[in-house]
Amino acid sequence: QSTSHHVIRWIFLRWKPADMAFASLHSAHVHPAELANLVRACCGTEMLPIQSRPVSGSTISQAWSAYQQTAPVTSFLLLLSSTASTAKEDYRASRGNSVVLAHDSTNIHATQRLILELLFPKIEELQELCRSWGKREGGSQLSLEKLQSLFSACVVGTLLIPQLEQLNSRQSRDIEAATFTLLDSTLDAVLGAPENQAFFELLLGETSLHIPALTTTELGKFVLHCPYLLRLLSRCAVTLRQRSAREPSGRNVDFMDLDDEFDSQESGTSNSVKIPDVPRRSAALQWNSEAFYLSTALRLYFLEAIDKDREKIGFVPEHFFQQLSSLSRQDFLLSTAVTSEVFNSDFTIKPDEALVIVEKLGEMIGETEYTCCETVHSMSLSIIKGLLRVWSDSKHDVATFVGDLYHYFVKASLPKNSLSPRSQTALAELLFCLLREDPQYGSSLGLASCRTTLLSILQQGSMTVKYFIAMRLPEIFALYVLKTHDEVFLDVLESLPTDPGQIEGIGFRILVLSELACRWPTLLRRCTYHIFETPGKIKQSSQYATRCLAKVSTALQLESPKELFKIFSPQLFYTWLDGDELEEMPFEIFGFTSLEDMLKTAQSEAAALMFMRGQEESTARLAQRLSITPATMIKQGFSKIAAYAMAHDTSAGNSITAAESRIRKTLGKEPYLDAIYANFVDIIAVFFDVFDQEDPMDKYFGKDENSAYAAIAMSEMKSFSHSDVTLPANQQPMFKGKHLLRQLFHLCNRTEYELQSIWTPALVVCVARRLFNTVHPALGSLHACSVLRKVRILICLAGPIALDVYALEMLLHSIRPFIVDSECADDALGVTQYLISKGDEHLEQSPSFLAGYALSTLASLRVFLESSQSSTTQESQFKATMSKAQHFHAWFSNFLAQYDSPSFKSQDQKDSFKSITQSASNIRTSGNAESGTHESTLLLEILKDDDREQKLLNEASRDLALGLLCGDFVIPPSARYDVISDDEKALHHGGLVLKSCKAQALSNEYLAWAGRVVGRAFAASGEIEPELLRESQLSSSLKLAPGANGSERGLFTLLQQLT
Repeated sequence: QSTSHHVIRWIFLRWKPADMAFASLHSAHVHPAELANLVRACCGTEMLPIQSRPVSGSTISQAWSAYQQTAPVTSFLLLLSSTASTAKEDYRASRGNSVVLAHDSTNIHATQRLILELLFPKIEELQELCRSWGKREGGSQLSLEKLQSLFSACVVGTLLIPQLEQLNSRQSRDIEAATFTLLDSTLDAVLGAPENQAFFELLLGETSLHIPALTTTELGKFVLHCPYLLRLLSRCAVTLRQRSAREPSGRNVDFMDLDDEFDSQESGTSNSVKIPDVPRRSAALQWNSEAFYLSTALRLYFLEAIDKDREKIGFVPEHFFQQLSSLSRQDFLLSTAVTSEVFNSDFTIKPDEALVIVEKLGEMIGETEYTCCETVHSMSLSIIKGLLRVWSDSKHDVATFVGDLYHYFVKASLPKNSLSPRSQTALAELLFCLLREDPQYGSSLGLASCRTTLLSILQQGSMTVKYFIAMRLPEIFALYVLKTHDEVFLDVLESLPTDPGQIEGIGFRILVLSELACRWPTLLRRCTYHIFETPGKIKQSSQYATRCLAKVSTALQLESPKELFKIFSPQLFYTWLDGDELEEMPFEIFGFTSLEDMLKTAQSEAAALMFMRGQEESTARLAQRLSITPATMIKQGFSKIAAYAMAHDTSAGNSITAAESRIRKTLGKEPYLDAIYANFVDIIAVFFDVFDQEDPMDKYFGKDENSAYAAIAMSEMKSFSHSDVTLPANQQPMFKGKHLLRQLFHLCNRTEYELQSIWTPALVVCVARRLFNTVHPALGSLHACSVLRKVRILICLAGPIALDVYALEMLLHSIRPFIVDSECADDALGVTQYLISKGDEHLEQSPSFLAGYALSTLASLRVFLESSQSSTTQESQFKATMSKAQHFHAWFSNFLAQYDSPSFKSQDQKDSFKSITQSASNIRTSGNAESGTHESTLLLEILKDDDREQKLLNEASRDLALGLLCGDFVIPPSARYDVISDDEKALHHGGLVLKSCKAQALSNEYLAWAGRVVGRAFAASGEIEPELLRESQLSSSLKLAPGANGSERGLFTLLQQLT
């Protein structure tokens, strides 16, 4: 409180609005809202937002604005370093609603009283100054500096009145009247001044600092938090109206002439009035002083109407609309800023009102002088975009008029190149909105589709227009389901520059590809290759590719572009080596210092492809660059080299094994066979990694009686749940799925193993792990689904072996994350239900695993069932997936309810299993500690289990469950509703709650609740839990590793917990 009082006294000591010296030198630099926020902060009150609006400016302002608009594309094309954010951006980023310290009511009351005692004399002193202006003798003259200082004081007063009016004193009762008396005196003095044009310009400039954004939300906040400031702005609007009414009829029409008898367009053109010179370019209009004053006056009239009827927030005031529609064409253009803001807001606008505005736009565009006028085009397109919600689904005439305007812009202006870059950008914005709301709009008018029109602007527009579209191009793909992304991508690719002589165009091509790669995993593979390919063909573009790949790597949260290269090296080498030389690969774009460094990273991939294709010369050059012999190169990457060769030979459809023969010839027969045995498992894993899982594998399995069991297993899985969606192609090389059995048989023929007997739990687990390790967040959900389908094939071929205890647990645990991915859920649910239902005998022996698995699965599934549909998922597909998830949830809950096991170590453990699984079946998305809920019951059971000697859950399962349950946590409203509602319960559970805080992914709310429980336990007992005093983890380590050979046992225990 003492600090706050010192700050307040300092403020009012330095702030002297009635002092001429202060008004002249300092007042212009004191933002009223900033000053009021500082005072409000001293009261512990939430700070008010600071409004920011453009002001009028000169050619320097226009030049700076033009620079800011072109700076991003210029920086990219010139390969400049990223520019630092402007001072304005830094200022706004650093400012915000900081945490306000809590004050008690007594302190707040004392602080507010101090503010009132210091503010009220300032207001009275200013009133005395206003009275002096009316004196004939000894009075002072009104000046711009005095007016600015005085008006700022009025604003400060209106912002502080809500904090002061509740005080029980004479000053608190009079502060409102005193402030508005001062305001009225000020406005009367301005209105009565003989030459008041400059005063009104200053008044409009000052009011513009406090006008909120014209949206329903912002106006609602403004009315609620700044009611007296709204009244101040409304009185300024009244003064403007009075000034317009006093203007003699022969005076020129200016920005104030906006009263009810505003001249119509026809009468205005017939009278001898000066027509404003409207700028023809948007940049000039943006900083035009007449446009600024007119737009500010219109905003004030808007707020005046809101002040008169505050229940009409959300509607365009009728009086304001009449004023706007009656403006002359020139003034209507000057009001572009406010009209665009109003019609692009969320206000309810009637079709009849929209029709009036659209007709006005049509009349203007029909004039010859406006055929190539940027301001008219940009304004029209902006308003049409804002009115989209009115005319897009309307049978009203406004839809017909808009259709005519759209036809004019697309069919007449665009082909004739009569749209400036700024106008083309406005048209592109409209097309983006149409793609979201009505993608077939252009086609319905007999024109090209909106997407085609947009891509034609991308292809033919200037670089600034291209850049604008490129930055928003990824938004288009959000409108389409994932499986159609390739089709849309091809349209985009055809619209990108290809002329190698225009290096800026090639750089832009790379930029677009990188933006798509950053956003969409479905396009990442193709975009990465096209970026890689471009500098390989056009060396001058390598720096663009280097910068863009670095950006892609950062967006995908990869360590460096080298990691991106490792992910896509199979595709890059497969396509490049098919017709281009190894030495021409642009290694530097991925951050490699030399070609040799890149080749060492993907040595086995490059060698495997060369041996597969019989590229002997390339193989020799590769070995030479790596400074090794071809035989050594084969040994170092044998599993992949042999797998590619066998897969290629068996896919060729004949008995000649050319690729494999080359490897055997290079390596020697005996070393080759030894390597086959040594790498047998890895070769099988590669076979599963490179086959096309979209082939009808169940059909192929059914043709051979030896694999008919796999077809039956596949049929059972699909009967539970599966997806019919065809996934995009995988990375190449990729081999047809129908040859998978032949590849496995071919490999077994090189050994003593039989195909029917090779499957063991260890082999299944190893191959499955290798497949699951290929899942990467950067590759997206569809790639993850392709991996899951490959695992499904593995399970089918493995037969009963996949249902072995360890293999079964590993598969269930690894597939669980796929259940809550909407693109993978259909297939994952089917595989999971198959494994649980067929592996029930093994699960009966593992109640601990099943409890932990059920807990995490049901918690994740509940969150998934509450999720919303993605824009890239078809509605019918999403509903079907949710239905399958609900069916699985019910089935699994019933399975758990009927579960029994001879492996329960006690009745207490059995009861705990039932309680945990039953509560997990009924939890909601948010955890809580409210007594009587399933969530609180589950939480207590998890905590109690940790205290049992014979635990049901292992540590990994417990931490995972706590993270899922308490990652989103709701604290009970009061202690009496808490599941730990008294001291005895707090004493019993305090240590367990404290220990649970070590789990990962806990929310702050849960930690706060845990702190409350531990604090209550301490208050009840006066004892500190040993957990709080223990600094060493030695005891927990000894518990894991007792005895002489404890280290090995401890390591196996930790490994088991991880799996």
